[in-house]
Amino acid sequence: MENIRVEFNLSTIRTATDDLKVADVFKTKAKLLKITTEWSIMREVSFTQVKSNKTNYTKVCASIADGDNVSRDVCPRRLHASVPKNSCGYFMIKKYIGEHICNQPSLNSSHSKATTSFVCNVILLIVRKKLDMTLGYITDYNKARYHITISYNKVWDARTKALTQIFEK
Repeated sequence: MENIRVEFNLSTIRTATDDLKVADVFKTKAKLLKITTEWSIMREVSFTQVKSNKTNYTKVCASIADGDNVSRDVCPRRLHASVPKNSCGYFMIKKYIGEHICNQPSLNSSHSKATTSFVCNVILLIVRKKLDMTLGYITDYNKARYHITISYNKVWDARTKALTQIFEK
């Protein structure tokens, strides 16, 4: 049997501002999680992880996930990525169904995936340039970019975490 090497076109590597599609490639699982989380926050949709291991990752519409039971009859929204054989660890989206037919309300003020770590990663480069950045600026920045309002405590914790990362190096 012949060994087939999978070649990736690096132009298919996406950022959160791009639409997700089948065959999008991510260098690591962490990059896949970062981009899909930011993508879902920017588009005001909520996914729930139903499978995650070293080679597979699956998310479904948050309103249909009930523990281990996932009813695709209610809403078909689903994203599945995996590591193809001989791909050197790159994750590729194998299945993406963006259709959304359930009655999940639009997320207009907050998002469950906008965690302290997420906000820290968003502001880290900005804080490096301006160490005295105010909490109000961070809140306004996230509201303008992601259309979400983040609590004072979460912004405080994110800025503290960013400053800690900066000064630990």
